[in-house]
Amino acid sequence: MISVLHADAYCGFSAWINDHDAVHATGAQPVFVGRVLWPGASEPEDTVIKLYPADSCGVANEAIGFTANAIRGVSQPARGGVILLPQGMLPTFGADLTAYVDKGAGLAVCWAATFVQNAKPFRFLRRLASFNQSQLAAFFKSKFAHVLTGVDHVTGNSDRSDANFLYLDDMKYMAIDQGSVGGGPCWHTSWPDEMALNQLNLMARRELTPSQLSSWYTSVLQEGMATQDVWPAVSERVRGDLAGLLGPAQIDTIVEYMSARASNGTLAHACGRLL
Repeated sequence: MISVLHADAYCGFSAWINDHDAVHATGAQPVFVGRVLWPGASEPEDTVIKLYPADSCGVANEAIGFTANAIRGVSQPARGGVILLPQGMLPTFGADLTAYVDKGAGLAVCWAATFVQNAKPFRFLRRLASFNQSQLAAFFKSKFAHVLTGVDHVTGNSDRSDANFLYLDDMKYMAIDQGSVGGGPCWHTSWPDEMALNQLNLMARRELTPSQLSSWYTSVLQEGMATQDVWPAVSERVRGDLAGLLGPAQIDTIVEYMSARASNGTLAHACGRLL
């Protein structure tokens, strides 16, 4: 499911990401659109390529989220993978990229996902004003939001924040960023945050009326039961996908963490509800 691509799959720089998202052009991680020839494809595709610091777990987080979303049926870009690029092949960002390149291998380990055309970022926390009330109500009624809330609970994703969705139209959304698995950046060296916040759930509490919130919880918990059923398959696949990114002990840590949270009872507790 998670392809590991080398430089020979990279067909060159295509566009600056800030051409498509000027709001996030400054102060963000290096992200660009490149042309990538994916396995089984005959033509290269526009692909969003994201750089993460070489000593971080950012690419592993993305791989975990992409795998979990794919198995659970959450809408997301069609292809996701890891691409290894020499520093000389990276676009000129006007910034020091030393931290993003592994000193030993001389490669930047990047997350790559196919570019989605004609989509607008859904800025659900910092840019909530961009959604009118009908759009906001539609989002909270969507299966996308209900399923993703449960997946985020299991992974401990506490970073479902600004621009981590694409808004295609009312009731049609796409997840584009897994964020911080385990509630923080250091789960691979210390045990993850057992009380990682769920931003979708917190936002629902702020924005919905009591009757709407009751309906929200009912649907989220129903979808959570389906997530619980498929999680053993997610764990098995994640172990394979992370084999080249993390060591065995690190993989065991995150799989055990997520497996413990996959019980729908823990989701009910997080929602303040008893099954």
